Amino acid sequence: MDLSLLFHLDQQLARVGGVIFFMMGYEMLQAHLSRTQFDDETATDFEVGFRSTWLERMLTLNATTFYTLYDGFQAQAFDGSSFSVTNAGSLRSWGAEADGLVAPHPSVFIGFGLGYNPTEYSDFPNSPCTAS
Repeated sequence: MDLSLLFHLDQQLARVGGVIFFMMGYEMLQAHLSRTQFDDETATDFEVGFRSTWLERMLTLNATTFYTLYDGFQAQAFDGSSFSVTNAGSLRSWGAEADGLVAPHPSVFIGFGLGYNPTEYSDFPNSPCTAS
């Protein structure tokens, strides 16, 4: 092995909430204000992975596994006539990603990438639903 790196990452992330404004009169804005406000989103992320090169850099292999918990996930929602941002409650995402590069000749590169990322809501009160 020419070079290698093993890593572990724990991090806390946040995205601020906000308000979506529409160009409309004051009365209409007040009526729509409650459905256009959304709260902060926080995420706790855990990752483990490696980066490596082999055979005098003719082969590169990388892989990462992850597990992320979201609280107050900011989801885009469609109510039948317009899109808005709403807090979806709790969301869990986990999976693995891998990629590599093979260079059998200085002018030939073959790359690949794989990913597995199942995601599920553990809580989404008042989720919007469109007609089928």
